[in-house]
Amino acid sequence: MSTLLAESISSSRLLAPWRALADLVRRDHPDVVILIARKVPRLVELFNLNFGTRCLVVSDIAVPFCHTLIRGRRVAVVDDLVNVGTTLAHARDCVVACGARNVNFYALGKRDGSPVSDNVNCVFPDPLNSEQYEYLAYDAPIHLRRLNKPFDLEFPTIQCRLLPPFSDGDQLLAYLRSRFSSEAVHDVTLRPVTWPLRRLTVDLDDDACGNYKLRLYLDESTGNCNLVPFAIPAGSGLGYVGRRAVSQSLINTTTRALLDVPHGASLWSDEPTYRLMLYARSLDLGLDSLDMMSHALCVKGATFDREDAQMLFGPTAKLISDDSAAYLDPLSNTESVVVPTETGPSPFWKSLGGLEDSPLFGRVKSETRGTLDADHVVAVFFDILAQMTGASNTTCYSLTDVYTAADVQKKPYLRLRIGPTFADLVSLIRRLGLRGTNSQNSAKHLVSATLDHLIDEGGVVPTLAKYGDTLWRIYRKGETPPRDLAVKRLCYAVEDYPQPLRLTQIAKIEAILSFSNRIDDVTVPFAMARGHAASVPSGVLDSETVDIATYSRDIGRLHLKRGGE
Repeated sequence: MSTLLAESISSSRLLAPWRALADLVRRDHPDVVILIARKVPRLVELFNLNFGTRCLVVSDIAVPFCHTLIRGRRVAVVDDLVNVGTTLAHARDCVVACGARNVNFYALGKRDGSPVSDNVNCVFPDPLNSEQYEYLAYDAPIHLRRLNKPFDLEFPTIQCRLLPPFSDGDQLLAYLRSRFSSEAVHDVTLRPVTWPLRRLTVDLDDDACGNYKLRLYLDESTGNCNLVPFAIPAGSGLGYVGRRAVSQSLINTTTRALLDVPHGASLWSDEPTYRLMLYARSLDLGLDSLDMMSHALCVKGATFDREDAQMLFGPTAKLISDDSAAYLDPLSNTESVVVPTETGPSPFWKSLGGLEDSPLFGRVKSETRGTLDADHVVAVFFDILAQMTGASNTTCYSLTDVYTAADVQKKPYLRLRIGPTFADLVSLIRRLGLRGTNSQNSAKHLVSATLDHLIDEGGVVPTLAKYGDTLWRIYRKGETPPRDLAVKRLCYAVEDYPQPLRLTQIAKIEAILSFSNRIDDVTVPFAMARGHAASVPSGVLDSETVDIATYSRDIGRLHLKRGGE
């Protein structure tokens, strides 16, 4: 094991390896640097990496918008870790279609046994075994907790600040719950943390199957709050022209960059436009919502983060004027309101034989029987789906109705574009009968909070799929398993007990559960100290020696009553 790798694993720090990766790229003097979304752009921002002063740096999502800037240029494609290599291959195909002069690949390292060729320049030259690979994969979400933005950069970031008398996350949380409702507002802060960053989510009223929400990332030490709106309609969002001048300007200016885009610059020809419409629709929603929250928040500086926008749409997105972010006259702009062309759940379940009749649903139902926790159910669902799609091994692809095995062998990247929509997951959770999902709205709130948590943990990845002729926002398994499954295991036992328990009693229960098989693959027996420090695998919690009962109390999953119960 290299010294750098040993130090990065033992100290749980990725800064040194990422600086080494930036040095590798910079020495080759590329004209364009393509960062594989989603983690890489955020890690580059967090570590303030420099790939050179004269190169354009964008994400792979921006490739079709930058096709004229890629033509004839030297391109560097940068990923964090290489598993199978199909994401790199897809990025290569896209930039080659745009006429790149040559393409070089860079990454921290590649998994041992990865079929990718040897032409990836890695910081760690020797292949990573499973333990090394997992350590590096687990570390990325931990580092990104320090960034007051989401993993996902496909939605606008509106930089705001708290207004007096609001000064911290608890006050903002109370305000949001009074302004909207307690059921619609979630505190999804990832704890324990050593920095004053709060993450809150507000689910908004929407169409029956869409997903409309606000995510707020508050730095309590400064009062700065990034508002990230999500406006995801059910089905196609194509045709949106914007309701405010700033979103209209973004659409008009950025769409011109797609003129004469080469075939093959993206997986589907309408994918770039769909992403642009999704962003513009969300920007309008965010600005509308700020009007409703004007007592607590105001915009700080530009209407939306231009650096993020460049990562998605290229340098033309930085040219958008902020002169008018006010409402346009609705009477003179009635065509701006576009009804989605599709409603309801996507064809995902239908393509698998229906919700209740699909083998996927049967396995999820069997393996989560008795489970009360939505995070666990969703994690199991994505684990099984990843097996069926051959996420780590293309030869294991077993579906027939989405793509055939021949399709996947020809273009392995397709298997990474299979998954359920938000509405599909709501239907799954409701059909499984999880507690608190009696109504459509309660199920949507539960799925919304669950996805926020798992996406921030790196356990779920949002992306796009095309079923039939329609693009859908879907989700698939990420590389990082949920980190607090041990907490869920403990909470399941406590909820099942008819009366409150003392902390000492809970510690004894966690000692018993650590050696049981009630929920598979959650804890693995290691040395135990007086039965109090539950034995869990590295990566499940932030520290191997943490007392899960105290940890659960500190993060609010268990609440202390009078008398220490």
